[in-house]
Amino acid sequence: MGEPVIAAGRTNKTRDGREPKLLNDLWTGAALALVLEGVCYALMPGTMRRLAARMAETSAERLRWAGLAGACIGVGLVWLARR
Repeated sequence: MGEPVIAAGRTNKTRDGREPKLLNDLWTGAALALVLEGVCYALMPGTMRRLAARMAETSAERLRWAGLAGACIGVGLVWLARR
């Protein structure tokens, strides 16, 4: 029960007809990221505009390292939450 089933012409669903949990988690995470970003822009548009301007001035290498650090922290938090 709960194992993905792949058949010709069908979507990847579990035997009970539900989407696999990983896909649901991915969509939930993406939606939550959009909600948080939208709330930030709605509550503090001036701050977000200044932040975007500062990011435009930041080197690509520094942005890459910040993105990598954020991704690692996020993976760690998901791992802790799922333990």
